[in-house]
Amino acid sequence: MRTAQRWMGGVLAMGIAIAGLALPIAPVRPADAADPPPSPIEVTVSASALAPSTVVLTPERTLVVRNTSAVDVQVVAEDGSFDSGTIPPGGAFVAAIDASAPITYGVAGDPGRTGTIVFGLQSLPGAPGADARAAIPTLTPPPTEESDFGPHPVYGYPTSRTTLLALPAEAATVQQVNDAVAAVGGVIVGGSSLLDNLYIAIPDTGDHEALL
Repeated sequence: MRTAQRWMGGVLAMGIAIAGLALPIAPVRPADAADPPPSPIEVTVSASALAPSTVVLTPERTLVVRNTSAVDVQVVAEDGSFDSGTIPPGGAFVAAIDASAPITYGVAGDPGRTGTIVFGLQSLPGAPGADARAAIPTLTPPPTEESDFGPHPVYGYPTSRTTLLALPAEAATVQQVNDAVAAVGGVIVGGSSLLDNLYIAIPDTGDHEALL
């Protein structure tokens, strides 16, 4: 597989020719006990859709599903992991959800209003100087969308704008990888300790600036 490569603070990031996701991602910041808790990730339920249809949820954030339609709705996970019960017009369902694989969910009885929750990490766990490869979590990468494909400005082949495959260098530390993820405003949404790689979701800028 051909790749576009760039070194970032000890991490080899590669834009790979797979479809990615346009994901709402908050900038990564160092943890600070004095800071307010991170804002929740919000999804609105209208008469026709869930918006945004795909969100990234980290352990620090809660999910808020707000009913902006004119009728009661019930939002349920396909795997049974949560059920909002009845949400009246103007009401909201709040949940703290933690999982390692994406969850499909939607409005009960309406297959046209569905969405996906992708679970990720703001940073690798562990001591700053620890081996980054040993800290790689096992996370299932998010589903892909053809709309994220675009020609790479240098190499020309179809490449994701919003998903990076990162291979930590052999000597990379947890801090170096976390600095690299923070530098691109990313969230770790997939990982394999067996293959020593990470999938990093980054904001969609409409081009491939993050790969240059």
